[in-house]
Amino acid sequence: MELALTKRFLLACQEAKTIVERQPRLPQGMKPGHVRVLDTIHQLSQQQEQVRAGDVGRAMGITRPSITRLTHKLVEMGCVEQKQLEEDRRVFLVELTAKGEKIYDYYVRQFHQWFNGQLVQVSPSDLEAAIRVIHQAAAVMEQVPERFEQAEKGE
Repeated sequence: MELALTKRFLLACQEAKTIVERQPRLPQGMKPGHVRVLDTIHQLSQQQEQVRAGDVGRAMGITRPSITRLTHKLVEMGCVEQKQLEEDRRVFLVELTAKGEKIYDYYVRQFHQWFNGQLVQVSPSDLEAAIRVIHQAAAVMEQVPERFEQAEKGE
């Protein structure tokens, strides 16, 4: 592969970062991962009667401690209600509060619908290819050699 193409790809990744940064500003204390949890809880609640915190973690591909930490923060923010399952006290059910639904509606449903409408000229196969390449590049970046991790190597 030509080096110039790799350089163009890295520039496009910088543009992609700008796309993420231009999404609507989240409420204070909320991070993109929190919105992703709200989205996952919403999606799961459309498919099943009760949503367990573990279901959310599995759907997102994250560990139990991570989903516990995220869920507790969302409970503190008033976005999620958490209840212990009566028959098994180790299991916690989660559901969106009115505030959580409002945040989901604005930051996921409305914004994603708007953005989807802006991408009508991009074919689904191109979007799928972009997603695949970004995932592959992210996996490669997980293995950056230590020699590139120091900030000032250009001397």
